[in-house]
Amino acid sequence: MPPPGERILLIDDDATLLRVCAEVLHREGHEIVTAATGQEGLRLLDQQPFAAAIVDIVLPDITGLEVLQAIKDRHPDVVVLLMTGYASLDTALEALRRGAYDYLRKPFANDDLTRVLRHGLDQRRLTLSNRGLLRDLDAVNRDLMARVSLATDELAAFVSLGRDFERAGSPLAMLEQVVRAAAQLAGATDGGLFQRRSDGCVRCVVAAGGRAGELQRADLAAEPLAREALATGEPALQPHLLHDPVTATGPLALAGFNAALVVPLPGAAATTGALVLLDSEKGFTERQAGLVKAMAAYAAEIIPAVGAAPRAPAASDDEAFVDLQDLLGRGL
Repeated sequence: MPPPGERILLIDDDATLLRVCAEVLHREGHEIVTAATGQEGLRLLDQQPFAAAIVDIVLPDITGLEVLQAIKDRHPDVVVLLMTGYASLDTALEALRRGAYDYLRKPFANDDLTRVLRHGLDQRRLTLSNRGLLRDLDAVNRDLMARVSLATDELAAFVSLGRDFERAGSPLAMLEQVVRAAAQLAGATDGGLFQRRSDGCVRCVVAAGGRAGELQRADLAAEPLAREALATGEPALQPHLLHDPVTATGPLALAGFNAALVVPLPGAAATTGALVLLDSEKGFTERQAGLVKAMAAYAAEIIPAVGAAPRAPAASDDEAFVDLQDLLGRGL
């Protein structure tokens, strides 16, 4: 399902170009507002929210670069695309320095316009999603700290996770940090986040550790420990997978793992996903299971954003598109 349309501002003193671009983007489902001067465009930006602004470099009152700078100063989340009939390396470098998402050289094809705008809006949605996730995760973390007394090594896992979230560039990278932090907290050698798919398989979304590849290939639909955790919504712990007749023939034991802690994701995700930790020298404990539930809460917040994250553009998407990096690389 395509994302909903956004409000887009077009700024150019060429009435014909404004009309054509507005029609093209309106067909994409966007709400279009136009302005003939830079100052008029900035007034509109201050009066109503916009997701993106497409700005001509040459305007009758101020330059497109000045408009770009003003937009980034006042509304940094707005995606700005610049248009010009006179592409140059200096202009491209300055546009990039001031925060332009990309650069369109006139005349450009309609497909080029919609493609680069779509990519910019996808990146904006991902950035806003990540920001919201960080706020939600910070609230979960504060609640945990208020309710639980943590030992020094346990606290270190949560502090490290907070720092790693700030550096993560995507929800999927955040999930990997959750798995690593949970493994650190429980002393596990390997860990993975699993999710039940529509076909009934329970597959790994992200894994960490020396045997991450084995977890990526595993299907836990037939794993008794995972079925128990997903059915009850409570952690399931088995310190001796191979010695228990129920788990000895399960996928985790057959993969050579000795011990497992399976913690289901809380809330609506409880029956569809679980955080799985494997093999600990000291053995998993009930206390660790309780603390890992907080890590699972982080994963439950993040995993919907993984499904909503924009796909990487296919090679065919960019066959006719010349973006800012290409322009810089050719030294035009």
